[in-house]
Amino acid sequence: MARTPRIAKGARRRRVVRAGSAALLAALASLLALALAEAGCSAVVQEQEEAELRVPFVRSPSTFDPAHSTDIEDHNVLRLLFEGLVEYDPASLAAPGQSSPLVVPILAETYRSSPDGLLWEFVLRSGVRFVDNPCFPQGRGREIDPTDVKYSIERGLRALAGPGPYADLPPLVGLSEFLSGGAKSIEGIEAASQRTVRLRLTKRDPTLIYFLTGMPCRVVAREAVDGYGAEIRGHPVGCGPYRLASFDEMSGIALVRNRDYWRRDTRAGGLPRIPAIWFIPAASKEQLTSFLSGEADVIVIYRAPLASAAASPRAEGGLAESLLVPTPLGEAKHFLARYLNTTGLGYDFRSTHPVVRSRGLRAAVAMAIERPQHYGAKGLFPPGLWNYDPEAPGQSFDIARAAEILTAEGYPGARGLPRLRIGSATTHTMRDEAFEPLRRLGMEVRFRRYPPERLAEAVER
Repeated sequence: MARTPRIAKGARRRRVVRAGSAALLAALASLLALALAEAGCSAVVQEQEEAELRVPFVRSPSTFDPAHSTDIEDHNVLRLLFEGLVEYDPASLAAPGQSSPLVVPILAETYRSSPDGLLWEFVLRSGVRFVDNPCFPQGRGREIDPTDVKYSIERGLRALAGPGPYADLPPLVGLSEFLSGGAKSIEGIEAASQRTVRLRLTKRDPTLIYFLTGMPCRVVAREAVDGYGAEIRGHPVGCGPYRLASFDEMSGIALVRNRDYWRRDTRAGGLPRIPAIWFIPAASKEQLTSFLSGEADVIVIYRAPLASAAASPRAEGGLAESLLVPTPLGEAKHFLARYLNTTGLGYDFRSTHPVVRSRGLRAAVAMAIERPQHYGAKGLFPPGLWNYDPEAPGQSFDIARAAEILTAEGYPGARGLPRLRIGSATTHTMRDEAFEPLRRLGMEVRFRRYPPERLAEAVER
């Protein structure tokens, strides 16, 4: 039976609702920022000291191993257990008009790059320890060092790499030799001293610092990987603000505060201030009900459910956007937070299908996706990325032109077309609205969600 963390009786909880298209990841980033805030910042921080936080999640994580995690649901949990050299600054993600998110040192105390961009140097903070775990002698977590960073990044890169070439990976010196089996380690990742890590590149790469914020670059304990073997997926050993207390399919995930976390506040005790975070199982359609009943403290919802929620007698003033925005955080029971959420949505066609080989058909489907209305973006690169272009024309939404193309291709009113089967490894809240224009063209659309590991198999079938 899973054990659950002890929660102080009478604990008070800050309740947070997020609306719009931003993801739960950003909400957790803001809450973690509150939990890690120093004393004296606000009354809200003081209230968090004896709080627990309950967060609904749709499905169980596929792994607690950051090197093999590819799902945003997993990342919402893992980012609380593991840290890397650098991280996105939550404040920059929420800043209006911020063209690119800022990256700040985390396990690195400082970092710098050479003028030509080919050498990066990171100086680690002293006193950062892994959480206590039986994989260590006497169960006591040890201090991290540069060899842990090197080991973790190499392990993450090996997990990321598919059949070459490795165009999406950073141009580290010796990376190809390492991934092909010709070298035991990456020459371009060097533990230069007791606190210094150096990365050497074959060419300038402005995206390197962003790559290092990724989950595969989070620092893991080698003792845990060696000791647990294949079971490492269920035994996270990192140096983040929380550690895993328990997990099972029915009651969910319980995280408790890492008492040895490196961020300290001598004026008011240890950080983080929220002692426990619970990720409780809840289907998407149940999350708003859970929030209004007090079972959940943080949810992600879209604007449509807000109208009905505002009329709920239990909403205490409602959740309408106009009521939430001006509410001071220190006095609110519910508040609306807006954050940058970089998300991509695309359709990959199985090109071997005889119908899909028609370029006209693919163009008609592309024209029947109402991107600006649902996603607020037009080009390939969303706001927040350095190459975002607000003037990019993008693909236009033209249902009439799409119908003309179908007729020209021999499918007037979509007659004669087989059912369009769309599979996804994630659940998209607005999927029915997104597919409605396709139905207006006369297409029969069927959507089905698959576990990530089964999606490729389903596409092949």
